[in-house]
Amino acid sequence: MGNLVILFFIFECLDVALNNSTKFKDLIYGYARRWAKNPIFFLLTQFNFLFLSFCIFGLGINSGLLYLLYLLYMFDSGYKVYLSHNVINNNLNKDLEMLLNSGYTIEIWQRFLFAFCMSGVFYLSL
Repeated sequence: MGNLVILFFIFECLDVALNNSTKFKDLIYGYARRWAKNPIFFLLTQFNFLFLSFCIFGLGINSGLLYLLYLLYMFDSGYKVYLSHNVINNNLNKDLEMLLNSGYTIEIWQRFLFAFCMSGVFYLSL
C-alpha cells in the first residue's frame, strides 16, 4: 500500500508542476486555457481523481474515507470545469470576479504541503 501513497503524492506534485502559478487568478485561468484547448486532455490531467477511480473500481479498495476523498476530488474536478467554462464564456459572478481580482496567492510550498497532507489522508483511507 505504500507504493499507492507514493503514486498519489507524485500525482499531486504533477498537478502542481502542470500549473505552477502562485496567483489564484493565474491558476484558474490556467485551468480555463487547458479546458478551452482540449477538454479530454484537461480531464486526463486530473491525475488523482483518475487514480482514486482506479483504486476504488480497479483495485476494489473499499473504505469510507477513500469514498469521501473520491467525492472531494470529483467535486474539485467538477468545480474546475465549471470555473473554466465560466471564465471562457466571460460569465463570472461578482463574487468570483472580486476573488480573481483580489491578488490572492497560494505559494508553491503551500500547494506541496497540501499534497503531503492529502497523501496522508489517502494513506489513512487504505
